[in-house]
Amino acid sequence: MLASRAKSHYHRTMNEMEPRITGTEMGWAVMVQQEKNEDFIQPEAMTAQRIINARDPSLYMSDIGYMLSNGGRLYVDVGSHPASATPEDPAFMGTVANEIAGENIM
Repeated sequence: MLASRAKSHYHRTMNEMEPRITGTEMGWAVMVQQEKNEDFIQPEAMTAQRIINARDPSLYMSDIGYMLSNGGRLYVDVGSHPASATPEDPAFMGTVANEIAGENIM
């Protein structure tokens, strides 16, 4: 009896869970090779900024990065690599959809 109650507690479906606001952050490693036979290196922050801007020059630049139309943002994170953050969403599937959109932009 106790085991079945505990099992049902931990195996709830997404519809049965308490409402949560979710969001994600994803970073990408960018490596460049300046000359054909040289080692790959991580670019400086300005290069990562140019990479983001080249993806879509119409993105709005703010103090915290490039703002996306869905409320997410693209920015240069610590370590000079591009990153994206999804907007907060009350539905888990909305967060998944925004994560996929961020991957498509990058």
